[in-house]
Amino acid sequence: MRSKILRRLFIAKHHDSKASFLSDFLFKISTKRNADKQFKQIVNTVDLSKFQAIWKKHDNPLQYKKYGDIHYRTKLNLTHALYLRLDQKPPLDILDIGCGYGYFSLVSKYLGHNCIGFDKNETPLHKDIFELWDCKHIGHRINKNQVLPPLEQQFDLITAFLITFHQNPDGTLWNAAKWRTFLQALKPALKPGGEIFFHLNALDGRYYSKEVFQYFVSIDAHVFGSYVWIKAENI
Repeated sequence: MRSKILRRLFIAKHHDSKASFLSDFLFKISTKRNADKQFKQIVNTVDLSKFQAIWKKHDNPLQYKKYGDIHYRTKLNLTHALYLRLDQKPPLDILDIGCGYGYFSLVSKYLGHNCIGFDKNETPLHKDIFELWDCKHIGHRINKNQVLPPLEQQFDLITAFLITFHQNPDGTLWNAAKWRTFLQALKPALKPGGEIFFHLNALDGRYYSKEVFQYFVSIDAHVFGSYVWIKAENI
Protein backbone atom coordinates (compact mmCIF):
# COMPACT_ATOMS: atom_id res chain seq x y z
CA MET A 1 0.00 0.00 0.00
CA ARG A 2 2.78 2.40 0.96
CA SER A 3 4.67 1.76 -2.29
CA LYS A 4 1.56 2.51 -4.35
CA ILE A 5 1.02 5.82 -2.55
CA LEU A 6 4.66 6.81 -3.02
CA ARG A 7 4.49 5.90 -6.68
CA ARG A 8 1.42 8.10 -7.22
CA LEU A 9 3.04 10.98 -5.36
CA PHE A 10 6.53 10.87 -6.79
CA ILE A 11 6.65 9.05 -10.12
CA ALA A 12 7.81 11.37 -12.89
CA LYS A 13 8.70 10.56 -16.47
CA HIS A 14 11.30 13.11 -17.49
CA HIS A 15 12.19 14.48 -20.91
CA ASP A 16 15.68 14.75 -19.40
CA SER A 17 16.55 11.27 -18.12
CA LYS A 18 19.07 12.71 -15.63
CA ALA A 19 16.48 14.88 -13.96
CA SER A 20 14.85 13.96 -10.66
CA PHE A 21 11.70 14.92 -8.84
CA LEU A 22 13.70 17.05 -6.41
CA SER A 23 15.77 18.81 -9.06
CA ASP A 24 12.63 19.59 -11.04
CA PHE A 25 10.96 21.04 -7.95
CA LEU A 26 14.00 23.18 -7.13
CA PHE A 27 14.23 24.33 -10.75
CA LYS A 28 10.63 25.61 -10.56
CA ILE A 29 11.57 27.69 -7.51
CA SER A 30 14.66 29.11 -9.18
CA THR A 31 12.74 30.08 -12.33
CA LYS A 32 10.26 32.05 -10.25
CA ARG A 33 13.07 33.91 -8.54
CA ASN A 34 14.72 34.68 -11.88
CA ALA A 35 11.41 35.90 -13.30
CA ASP A 36 11.00 38.22 -10.31
CA LYS A 37 14.31 39.84 -11.26
CA GLN A 38 13.94 39.98 -15.06
CA PHE A 39 10.32 40.68 -15.98
CA LYS A 40 10.70 44.48 -15.84
CA GLN A 41 13.18 44.30 -18.72
CA ILE A 42 10.40 42.90 -20.91
CA VAL A 43 7.81 45.40 -19.69
CA ASN A 44 10.22 48.19 -20.58
CA THR A 45 10.10 47.11 -24.24
CA VAL A 46 6.36 47.93 -24.35
CA ASP A 47 4.94 51.38 -25.03
CA LEU A 48 2.91 51.53 -21.82
CA SER A 49 0.99 54.62 -22.89
CA LYS A 50 -0.30 52.72 -25.93
CA PHE A 51 -1.01 49.68 -23.75
CA GLN A 52 -3.09 51.71 -21.31
CA ALA A 53 -4.88 53.45 -24.17
CA ILE A 54 -5.89 50.12 -25.68
CA TRP A 55 -7.44 48.89 -22.42
CA LYS A 56 -9.17 52.21 -21.89
CA LYS A 57 -10.50 52.17 -25.45
CA HIS A 58 -12.19 48.81 -24.97
CA ASP A 59 -13.31 49.78 -21.46
CA ASN A 60 -13.91 46.47 -19.69
CA PRO A 61 -13.04 46.89 -15.98
CA LEU A 62 -13.23 43.14 -15.28
CA GLN A 63 -10.80 42.33 -18.09
CA TYR A 64 -8.53 45.16 -17.02
CA LYS A 65 -8.35 43.92 -13.45
CA LYS A 66 -7.57 40.34 -14.44
CA TYR A 67 -5.53 40.70 -17.62
CA GLY A 68 -4.53 44.36 -17.76
CA ASP A 69 -1.87 44.04 -15.06
CA ILE A 70 1.08 43.87 -17.43
CA HIS A 71 3.62 43.48 -14.63
CA TYR A 72 1.95 40.46 -13.03
CA ARG A 73 1.10 38.78 -16.35
CA THR A 74 4.57 39.30 -17.78
CA LYS A 75 6.20 37.91 -14.65
CA LEU A 76 3.90 34.88 -14.67
CA ASN A 77 4.58 34.09 -18.32
CA LEU A 78 8.31 34.67 -17.94
CA THR A 79 8.21 32.03 -15.21
CA HIS A 80 6.63 29.64 -17.71
CA ALA A 81 9.24 30.48 -20.34
CA LEU A 82 12.17 30.02 -17.97
CA TYR A 83 10.77 26.69 -16.81
CA LEU A 84 10.78 25.63 -20.47
CA ARG A 85 14.38 26.91 -20.70
CA LEU A 86 13.44 29.20 -23.58
CA ASP A 87 16.18 31.59 -22.48
CA GLN A 88 18.72 28.87 -23.30
CA LYS A 89 17.38 27.62 -26.64
CA PRO A 90 17.90 28.73 -30.24
CA PRO A 91 14.95 30.46 -31.95
CA LEU A 92 11.87 28.21 -31.93
CA ASP A 93 8.52 28.34 -33.69
CA ILE A 94 5.91 28.09 -30.92
CA LEU A 95 2.13 27.73 -30.95
CA ASP A 96 0.52 28.83 -27.67
CA ILE A 97 -2.98 27.36 -27.28
CA GLY A 98 -5.34 29.30 -25.03
CA CYS A 99 -3.05 32.31 -25.28
CA GLY A 100 -5.44 34.89 -23.80
CA TYR A 101 -3.98 38.35 -24.44
CA GLY A 102 -0.63 37.05 -25.59
CA TYR A 103 1.72 37.69 -22.70
CA PHE A 104 3.53 34.42 -23.43
CA SER A 105 3.97 35.59 -27.03
CA LEU A 106 5.44 38.85 -25.73
CA VAL A 107 7.88 37.01 -23.46
CA SER A 108 8.82 34.48 -26.16
CA LYS A 109 9.53 37.26 -28.64
CA TYR A 110 11.80 38.98 -26.11
CA LEU A 111 13.71 35.69 -25.72
CA GLY A 112 14.18 35.42 -29.50
CA HIS A 113 11.37 33.03 -30.47
CA ASN A 114 8.45 33.24 -32.90
CA CYS A 115 5.26 32.53 -30.94
CA ILE A 116 1.80 32.50 -32.49
CA GLY A 117 -1.08 32.90 -30.06
CA PHE A 118 -4.10 30.64 -30.49
CA ASP A 119 -7.37 31.18 -28.64
CA LYS A 120 -11.13 30.78 -29.07
CA ASN A 121 -11.54 34.58 -29.01
CA GLU A 122 -10.52 37.10 -31.62
CA THR A 123 -12.03 40.34 -30.33
CA PRO A 124 -10.97 43.90 -31.24
CA LEU A 125 -9.09 43.97 -27.92
CA HIS A 126 -7.13 40.85 -28.87
CA LYS A 127 -6.36 42.35 -32.25
CA ASP A 128 -5.05 45.60 -30.78
CA ILE A 129 -2.97 43.91 -28.09
CA PHE A 130 -1.32 41.48 -30.50
CA GLU A 131 -0.56 44.35 -32.85
CA LEU A 132 1.12 46.13 -29.96
CA TRP A 133 3.17 43.01 -29.20
CA ASP A 134 3.88 42.68 -32.95
CA CYS A 135 2.88 39.01 -32.71
CA LYS A 136 0.41 36.86 -34.64
CA HIS A 137 -2.91 35.65 -33.20
CA ILE A 138 -5.31 32.98 -34.48
CA GLY A 139 -8.93 32.84 -33.32
CA HIS A 140 -10.41 29.33 -33.31
CA ARG A 141 -12.52 27.29 -30.89
CA ILE A 142 -11.29 23.73 -30.35
CA ASN A 143 -13.93 21.14 -31.16
CA LYS A 144 -14.00 17.41 -31.83
CA ASN A 145 -14.25 17.91 -35.59
CA GLN A 146 -11.42 20.41 -35.91
CA VAL A 147 -8.87 20.74 -33.12
CA LEU A 148 -6.72 23.17 -35.11
CA PRO A 149 -7.58 25.37 -38.07
CA PRO A 150 -5.46 25.05 -41.24
CA LEU A 151 -1.95 26.25 -40.39
CA GLU A 152 0.74 27.60 -42.67
CA GLN A 153 3.64 26.07 -40.75
CA GLN A 154 4.76 23.48 -38.25
CA PHE A 155 6.09 24.20 -34.78
CA ASP A 156 8.98 23.13 -32.58
CA LEU A 157 6.84 23.54 -29.48
CA ILE A 158 3.13 23.66 -28.69
CA THR A 159 2.23 25.10 -25.29
CA ALA A 160 -1.00 25.47 -23.33
CA PHE A 161 -1.05 27.14 -19.90
CA LEU A 162 -3.82 26.75 -17.30
CA ILE A 163 -6.14 25.27 -19.89
CA THR A 164 -9.71 24.08 -19.31
CA PHE A 165 -10.54 22.47 -22.65
CA HIS A 166 -9.90 19.02 -21.13
CA GLN A 167 -13.30 19.18 -19.41
CA ASN A 168 -16.45 17.63 -20.90
CA PRO A 169 -19.72 19.63 -21.02
CA ASP A 170 -21.01 17.67 -18.00
CA GLY A 171 -18.03 18.76 -15.91
CA THR A 172 -16.12 15.47 -16.03
CA LEU A 173 -12.52 15.28 -17.24
CA TRP A 174 -11.41 13.86 -20.56
CA ASN A 175 -10.63 10.17 -20.54
CA ALA A 176 -7.51 8.66 -22.09
CA ALA A 177 -9.22 8.10 -25.45
CA LYS A 178 -10.06 11.81 -25.78
CA TRP A 179 -6.53 12.83 -24.83
CA ARG A 180 -5.12 10.37 -27.38
CA THR A 181 -7.38 11.75 -30.14
CA PHE A 182 -6.47 15.33 -29.21
CA LEU A 183 -2.72 14.69 -29.19
CA GLN A 184 -2.88 12.84 -32.50
CA ALA A 185 -4.66 15.86 -33.97
CA LEU A 186 -1.86 18.13 -32.72
CA LYS A 187 0.97 15.91 -33.98
CA PRO A 188 0.84 17.04 -37.66
CA ALA A 189 1.42 20.62 -36.47
CA LEU A 190 4.76 19.62 -34.91
CA LYS A 191 8.11 19.52 -36.63
CA PRO A 192 10.17 16.32 -36.32
CA GLY A 193 11.49 16.29 -32.78
CA GLY A 194 8.81 18.74 -31.66
CA GLU A 195 7.30 18.76 -28.18
CA ILE A 196 4.06 19.64 -26.41
CA PHE A 197 3.87 21.23 -22.97
CA PHE A 198 0.65 21.47 -20.97
CA HIS A 199 0.10 23.33 -17.70
CA LEU A 200 -3.28 21.97 -16.64
CA ASN A 201 -5.94 23.64 -14.54
CA ALA A 202 -7.38 21.57 -11.72
CA LEU A 203 -10.96 20.71 -12.65
CA ASP A 204 -13.24 18.73 -10.37
CA GLY A 205 -10.34 18.88 -7.90
CA ARG A 206 -8.00 16.98 -10.25
CA TYR A 207 -5.67 17.61 -13.17
CA TYR A 208 -6.40 14.24 -14.76
CA SER A 209 -7.81 10.85 -13.86
CA LYS A 210 -5.69 7.83 -12.90
CA GLU A 211 -6.44 6.38 -16.35
CA VAL A 212 -5.12 9.52 -18.08
CA PHE A 213 -2.05 9.61 -15.84
CA GLN A 214 -1.28 6.03 -16.83
CA TYR A 215 -1.77 6.94 -20.50
CA PHE A 216 0.69 9.84 -20.17
CA VAL A 217 3.22 7.51 -18.57
CA SER A 218 2.66 4.92 -21.34
CA ILE A 219 3.77 7.47 -23.98
CA ASP A 220 6.82 8.33 -21.90
CA ALA A 221 5.54 11.78 -20.96
CA HIS A 222 7.13 13.81 -18.21
CA VAL A 223 4.37 14.26 -15.61
CA PHE A 224 4.98 16.64 -12.73
CA GLY A 225 1.72 17.59 -11.02
CA SER A 226 -0.05 20.01 -13.35
CA TYR A 227 2.85 19.98 -15.85
CA VAL A 228 2.95 17.49 -18.73
CA TRP A 229 5.73 17.27 -21.35
CA ILE A 230 5.08 15.10 -24.42
CA LYS A 231 7.39 14.33 -27.35
CA ALA A 232 5.80 14.19 -30.79
CA GLU A 233 7.60 10.94 -31.59
CA ASN A 234 5.79 9.20 -28.71
CA ILE A 235 2.26 10.16 -29.70
